[in-house]
This record gives sequence, structure tokens and C-alpha cells, in this order.
Amino acid sequence: MASSKRAWRTLLLSLAILGERSGGREPALHYTPEQLDCAHFRETSRGSVETYTAGRARQESVGLDGEWRFRAKPGRADSVQVEAWFDSLSVWRRTAEANLEPDTDPLIGGRYRGVVSRDGRYRADARPFVPDDIAEVADLSRALDDLLPRLPTQSLPIGGTWTDGAGLEIRRLAGSAGIDSVLQFSFTLRRDTREGALRGDSTPIRLHQTTREDGTFAWHIRGGLLRRQRHITIETEIPPEPRVQRPVRARVEQNVLLERLVGECTSASPDR
Repeated sequence: MASSKRAWRTLLLSLAILGERSGGREPALHYTPEQLDCAHFRETSRGSVETYTAGRARQESVGLDGEWRFRAKPGRADSVQVEAWFDSLSVWRRTAEANLEPDTDPLIGGRYRGVVSRDGRYRADARPFVPDDIAEVADLSRALDDLLPRLPTQSLPIGGTWTDGAGLEIRRLAGSAGIDSVLQFSFTLRRDTREGALRGDSTPIRLHQTTREDGTFAWHIRGGLLRRQRHITIETEIPPEPRVQRPVRARVEQNVLLERLVGECTSASPDR
């Protein structure tokens, strides 16, 4: 914990050297190639899974520790073309019956390629192959899809809010970690889904899934994303049907922390 705080202070101080003070202006936020090229992030995730089938409960705990590397260049219409990969990674799933902790070496360096819009919407163009033993623990083929936070499409004063009209609300907070060029935001996301797919079967099934997400993120007005913290709750109900013999209820709770790290630019991981 102490080393994490020291690294956080070092990052803020290094960005402060670059920084321009806001001077009362309300800056508009957007992603740029300069922010993401050579970016280095640590992702930490801890979660619990409770599943109820035919009156029987099953409990699991899951976790992920990984470090991301990014390369970026300008895309069309002010978008950013990104290439990202895990520089290090461990994942696990623990149940009463077994502890699964697969070897992640086959995924290390596997490239995620896509486009990030100015406000953080991600479109994947290529995903790395995820071996079955890793996929059984974590669906990492879509690990980059929502790694980066969405941004408001307009400047926000302190206390101001923005919504995308589809369940996401972002609020600007007071406080700036002692540095004017660091802005703080909170966000909430609410989403209902009525259709999904079983693993290994692309045919949709009926279900009711509710996603609730709350969190915060810190943004440097020149350097971009510094930190994102999320608490995610997903509740799912699947009624009986030919492919699901008995009703299923599941609840997932997850805490995810993404922190920017200070480090040298690298592309040493082999292109895959």
C-alpha cells in the first residue's frame, strides 16, 4: 500500500511538471494519441460469484492482477487507434471444490487492437486468442472493451452532471489532489438486459440481467486518465428452457482498480 501511494505521488508530480493550471477554465475532456501512447496501467480486480440452481448455492471468489501497455496513433475523425497488451497477468477462481490458477503465459503479449473515440467508446478490431483454461476463469477476450472510462462530451463545472441517455451519469467532484490540473469525477451506470448467450453457444437465450456500477476516476487535463475505481454488481435470472433445464440466479460483485504507472515506453512484448 505504501509503495502504491509513493508511485501515485510520483506520477502526480511528474504530470504537474507538464501541467497547465486550469485557471478557472472548465476544460473539455477527450482521449488523444499522446495520452495513450506508451501508457502503462496496473489493473487489480477482486470479486465474488454466487449462483443458485434448484435450491443449491455455489460460491466462488475470482481475482485478476495485471499490467497493461499501450501504443497509440491518430485515427479517423479525431479517434485514437490503440494497440494494448498484458505485460504481466495472473487470474484465479476459487471454489469449495477447487482452486483454478491457469498459466497466463500464452496470453502475455497477445494484442488487443481497436479504436477509441474522443469520449472513450471503444471498438475492437482484433482480440487475442484466449486458451480455454484461462477463459474458464476469466473472459479476457473483451478485457479492453470497458477498461477505459467514458468521458462527458461537454465541459462540467464542479457539481455538474452529464448523462449519455442510456444509463450512464458522470458528475464532476470538488478536490484535485492538491494539483489544479487533476480533475475528479464520479459515475454511475444502470443497465437492464433481456437477452444473452451461454458460453460456447452464440444462440441468444431469454434472461433478466441488471448491472449497477458506481465509481470514480481522476483525469489530468493534459496527461489523461490517472486512476479509475469501480464497484460492479450484476444480477442475472435465467428461466427454464430446453437448453437450461432449471432456473438459474446469479449475483456477481466486483471491485476493480486501474492505476496509471510511471515507466519507460516499451514495445518489447512480441507482436502476436
